[in-house]
Amino acid sequence: MLAFPSITLDDPDYVAMEIASILLGNHPNSRLTNELRQKRGLTYGVVATFMPFKAGGSLQIKWDVEPRYNEASQALVSEMLETFLRNGPTQEELDLARQLFRSEALNAISVNALAVREISAIGFNGRPLDYIQRQQEDALALTPEAVRLAVNRTLDLKKSVFISVGPEVPQEPLPELLLITQADE
Repeated sequence: MLAFPSITLDDPDYVAMEIASILLGNHPNSRLTNELRQKRGLTYGVVATFMPFKAGGSLQIKWDVEPRYNEASQALVSEMLETFLRNGPTQEELDLARQLFRSEALNAISVNALAVREISAIGFNGRPLDYIQRQQEDALALTPEAVRLAVNRTLDLKKSVFISVGPEVPQEPLPELLLITQADE
C-alpha cells in the first residue's frame, strides 16, 4: 500500500481528487489496473481510495504482488503517479471517470442500506442536503487540467508512506510486458 496525506471534505479540490482516484485505480480501465494487471499480470487488482474526512484524509493505493516484485512495483506505481501529476488525465479518461462517479453516487442511494449510510455521512459531516447534486455538478465542470492542478496541489510524493506485508525475499525486476497495445508501439 502506498498512502499520502490528503485534503478534507471542505477542500475545493475534493471532487477532483475523487475523480483522480477513479482514474488511477477504481475501475478495470484505470491507469494502474491497466499497467499492473493487464500489461504485466502482476496482480488481480489495484484500488485507489480517496478517504477524505472533516479533519483531513488520505489517498491510498493498494495492490497485491508476489513478494519478489515489491520494490519494483512500488517504483512503477510511483513513476506512474509522477507522470499523472505532470500530465494529468486525457479528456477521454475524464469523461469515463465522471460517468463512473455519477454511477457510484446513484448506486449509493439506490439501495436502502446504502442510502441510509450516505444520508448519515452527509449529516455527520455537516454537508448540505443538496450535497450529492452539487458534487455531480462539480464533476461535470472539471477539465483534465483542473484535475491535474488539483492533484498537484494535494499530493506530495515526498510525503508518501509505503507499507508492505509479507516475507522478505530477494527482489527482482518487473517481468516483461504481457500485452503490447497499439498505443505502446
